Amino acid sequence: RQRQMCIRDRFYSLGKRQLRIVNLQGGESIGIYDTLGRQRASRKAYGESEEFELESGVYMIRIEGSSLVKGKVVVK
Repeated sequence: RQRQMCIRDRFYSLGKRQLRIVNLQGGESIGIYDTLGRQRASRKAYGESEEFELESGVYMIRIEGSSLVKGKVVVK
């Protein structure tokens, strides 16, 4: 299955956004990096989706499980 990344506003915080990664199997390691390569968040997935609260910016997403998935997302 293809993993999808969705961005959704959080109503109580104007400067933060929520990044939601879906179609996970559980057990994957998720890393989120800024454009300078600094890790901004990391987590082990336990369900079919994980959510991260991030500042606006461009982020690289790395999902490691039985295979490696890389992607880029712009959080506005």
